[in-house]
Amino acid sequence: MSVALAHALVGELLTAEDVAQQSFIQAYLNLGSLRDPSRFPGWLCSIVSQESAKHHRWRGRHPTVSADPGLLDVQDPVGSPPDLAADEERRSLVRRAVLRLPSKLKTVLVMRFFAELPCRAIAHQLGLRPGAVRVRLHRAIRVLRQSLANAMEAGQ
Repeated sequence: MSVALAHALVGELLTAEDVAQQSFIQAYLNLGSLRDPSRFPGWLCSIVSQESAKHHRWRGRHPTVSADPGLLDVQDPVGSPPDLAADEERRSLVRRAVLRLPSKLKTVLVMRFFAELPCRAIAHQLGLRPGAVRVRLHRAIRVLRQSLANAMEAGQ
């Protein structure tokens, strides 16, 4: 789950594996701060999210050429080069918008849509009520939608 989550956030499988590995190291080093072991998955998702954001900040200062054509693609890309480039640009735009979300909103959004956890499981792992998770998801989607609309408007 950690590699898939990192892949969803950074967009490159090899980089996602590095981010997941760094996340496990951070989790191990900070295991003493985890009070309830049943919340480990949510705690780890939050660490993966933080490590992914660190990667993006580092990458902004040290640009690289990406060899990975897509985000969690199940099959080989099909389409014309301009269509594939537009798809990759949209995925990149969404990744950047997700990473800019406040931590509380980003964590529930990533756990729900990238890790595909139900709201009850997210609530349990984060020590929240299911209603609070739904409120955070609603806010995250609203902020994400606005951020993407602004980015699309600025790009046109």
